[in-house]
Amino acid sequence: MAKKSAQSQVTKAVKKAAKKNPKGLIIAIIAIVLIIAIAVAVVYFVFPDTWNSIMSMINQDKNTSDPASPSSNLVHSDGTLFVEYVDVEQGDCQIIIFPDGKTMMIDGGDTGYAAKVQQAMDDLSITTLDYVVLTHTDADHCGSLDDAINHAEYVENVYLPKIKSKDYDLGLSSSYPKKTAVVYNNFVKAAKNAVYKDADDKETPTNLIFTEDIITIEDEAHTYKFTMYCRNDAYYTSRGIEDEDVKDAHFLNDVSPICVLEFNGRIMVFTGDANKSSIKTSSEKAFLDRMQALGYTDDTFDADVLKVPHHGGRDSSGADFLDFIDCEYAIVCVGGTQSSENTEYALFINETLKDAGDYMIYENAKYGHPTHEVCAENGRLDEAGIQYAYYTWFNGDITCTIDRDGNITFACSKNASSSGSEITFA
Repeated sequence: MAKKSAQSQVTKAVKKAAKKNPKGLIIAIIAIVLIIAIAVAVVYFVFPDTWNSIMSMINQDKNTSDPASPSSNLVHSDGTLFVEYVDVEQGDCQIIIFPDGKTMMIDGGDTGYAAKVQQAMDDLSITTLDYVVLTHTDADHCGSLDDAINHAEYVENVYLPKIKSKDYDLGLSSSYPKKTAVVYNNFVKAAKNAVYKDADDKETPTNLIFTEDIITIEDEAHTYKFTMYCRNDAYYTSRGIEDEDVKDAHFLNDVSPICVLEFNGRIMVFTGDANKSSIKTSSEKAFLDRMQALGYTDDTFDADVLKVPHHGGRDSSGADFLDFIDCEYAIVCVGGTQSSENTEYALFINETLKDAGDYMIYENAKYGHPTHEVCAENGRLDEAGIQYAYYTWFNGDITCTIDRDGNITFACSKNASSSGSEITFA
């Protein structure tokens, strides 16, 4: 009541002043508007940082309730985001250095690549891993991840699927699947034995966190956001396997979360071995359903960089998934040797690299990756409008940086072309 009474008194005073001296009131209003305009101009031209901060706060307030604006509520950063797609041949390993200095490793390659992963950590001066994410239990993703964890002095958080290992039930009941492979068991062992320093500088056991539902990681300044869209609990328990050793490849691959990293107006997507969206139980399909439920559409979700699912395999990268995320850049983590037993095809690749050769290749002998359905000219990546494609098989370690202005830069440790059955490196 007091607030309403005060407003009423102000209104009456304004009306009274207008009756007594209407020209004076108009002049006063014009003077106030001019003063405000001059003040705004001074802040804009003389104090640009203050202006940007004010606009960021305004935009944050305006867009916080808008589900169809990924990054709209993030604050601009003067820092740089760094991602390295480590060449572990037929496997996955990505290292992220966030602008606040925190680090993340997503997967760790197959057994036998420990030295390569550890060398990448050393080259980047990484002694502490703030976040480790295992997308799923396949050996080419977790085989050397235990060595990476053991190589780090401290590991604060490890994210893993709700799947038990040979020696560790992880507090899960018999309703949850078990993977008895040695490589997965070694990863779980390393994670359970790892430590980090807490706020009191005391060594504390690493946090083990299941990849379930939606998990968000962001810095205190709110300049970046890493969101994991994971499978729900029902997915893990729907099989009714009664604690048996799960060997269903599709089920295990589709444990992979779809991860979305947002920074300075750019969006990067990480996918593990997610199966294509036309498979009803796949991670891609679950992601699209989740996005629709949250209010996103393919008109409002516009990503930039995609880590192509499952090494470019034919059961990955559904057309509607690629259409929804709408990326310009694609990275395929894949390895192997060419084999004339498979069909030769023209690889869809970054146009600027084609000068090195014709890029006629075969799918690799062991797994048949990358497949022509996804990675050939006129394949699904090409048809989706992706402009630049990189392959660890040909380009080695691939690094991507996003700077303070949102510029995206790629660098490769090598360029390669194919000629007949041989690969040559430029």
